[in-house]
Amino acid sequence: MNVGLCLGPQTITAACMRVGSPPTFSVLNIAGDYSRALASMLKKLSRVNAIDNIILDVSGILQQSPRLAVTSIRIAPRKPLDHHNERREEYLVPNTVIYVCGGHNSLGGELVQLDESAVRNIPQGSLSRKHVTVSAVGALINPEHEQRVEQLLWDIAGPASVVLASSFTSTSFRDREYTAIVNTGLLEAADQLSSDISDAARLHASEARLFFATNDGGCLPLRRLPLVPVFGLQSREATTLGGAAHLAGVTDGRVVVGFDDKVCLADFADALPVVRERWKSKVRLADSTDALPLVRERWRSFEGPHLATSHANVLPVTASLLSGSPAPRAVVQVGITSARLEQFGLSVTHYVDHDPAALGAATAPLSYWYDQYVTVRNARDIEKALADAQRLATARLVASGTNPSIVRVSDSRVMGSTYGESQVVRIRVRATAPLAEIRLEPQLRAPNLPEKAGVNPWN
Repeated sequence: MNVGLCLGPQTITAACMRVGSPPTFSVLNIAGDYSRALASMLKKLSRVNAIDNIILDVSGILQQSPRLAVTSIRIAPRKPLDHHNERREEYLVPNTVIYVCGGHNSLGGELVQLDESAVRNIPQGSLSRKHVTVSAVGALINPEHEQRVEQLLWDIAGPASVVLASSFTSTSFRDREYTAIVNTGLLEAADQLSSDISDAARLHASEARLFFATNDGGCLPLRRLPLVPVFGLQSREATTLGGAAHLAGVTDGRVVVGFDDKVCLADFADALPVVRERWKSKVRLADSTDALPLVRERWRSFEGPHLATSHANVLPVTASLLSGSPAPRAVVQVGITSARLEQFGLSVTHYVDHDPAALGAATAPLSYWYDQYVTVRNARDIEKALADAQRLATARLVASGTNPSIVRVSDSRVMGSTYGESQVVRIRVRATAPLAEIRLEPQLRAPNLPEKAGVNPWN
């Protein structure tokens, strides 16, 4: 049995999928300790069937720590000429910037020698047990300077964590650095959350494999959450649309989902939402005056940098967006009131009683992205680089225990770089594999019978 868990500040929603059976849902209100509520939910589910896989959507409770400050080490040939270009205040996460001379050009050649003495002269008190990010010019092609600074930091300062901006793929230095800072700010919460989930699963589903849903509609092993929590920061949009598409039986085409307060859509190809390479972020900060930071939260949106992570292309519905576009394959209403959908002239094709995000998590495939910039000389080099990337992406999933026969390459392309260098191309390959071979048939009540509520076997 596959179990998808959607973790929210006040409720835990579960969707269970068994071979040959329709999905079943359960909702548990959180009263008191969060980890106990999670253990209680898993205990209830494990009584019915053995749990094979647990996929968790943690975006509802994953948030920045208000007390965490980040030290950013920027490696570049020189400092910015004016304060405006330092770009610290727009990140919202408190951070101190230290400049170190160094960096590479767009072909991976060294622009300036790395000033290791500048790193050694940083007061150890400012880095000891602190969270540090390292960003270098040209690190996408040659991350040597970032790696050397990281090694120096571990040798002389003993920081709490070091995150390299080159771990995230973007041609924008600002986006890479910002993603590293946001990821660092999530490390403490992600580590605690991963520990709580593992403890609960060890008690009541010891044989189950644990995963967390990612922003692109896939999932990763839970052990990766304390390392790259930013990949699951905004997974709710992808799981919601993915769950609605599965319930409606749509694998290709456009799906529209209506809630009481909003309407959104996404395009699907081969049962996966179309993704974009980066996304404008909303940073969620825990309220520092609150005794329960996981319950209360505040949002701050701004026109700043993007997060360099693949994200399902979920868009708010507008009249102009629908104009001239093909009719959606499915229009799903969560709940009974469809006034929002009627404003856009959309006819509901399916009603659902529960938020489909938990089901989207339960059906999310294991996913791996190979996304790197490489130097090539001719078309043969490009073909070889693409083939190598496909083999590596497939091998990563097989190494995690996936049957090779069910691994498929769902995205494979070569793109030119924005540097204007014909010798530098971006190789972007995605391999996916379903966690269980489950065929889901539409199990929704007819839209003209909204009064018939679904059966909840857990009540």
